[in-house]
Amino acid sequence: MPNSLGMFPRVQVDVSAKIPVQLLYPEAEVGETVVLQMLDGGTLDNGKISKVVQLDANKTVDFAAIISVQEGVHRVALTRGAERQELEFWAGEEPPVRR
Repeated sequence: MPNSLGMFPRVQVDVSAKIPVQLLYPEAEVGETVVLQMLDGGTLDNGKISKVVQLDANKTVDFAAIISVQEGVHRVALTRGAERQELEFWAGEEPPVRR
């Protein structure tokens, strides 16, 4: 679940990882569009930094975020209408602040 600012908890991953993502939008309508955008490097499963997807019959969106070879933050912005949320991945070793 995202916080009040639309941010999901950070997830630590390996560099160059392919991260499968499935998100549920229970209040949405089937067929609504969601714009996905990699903000800090990496690509989506279409080989590009952005992609437009539609909510399926279960009101979910499925995609993969492919993390770059660079360590650090890799965010994915998800925009549905006026609502924007962000997934945040940390690639590489855990940041010193969290150790």
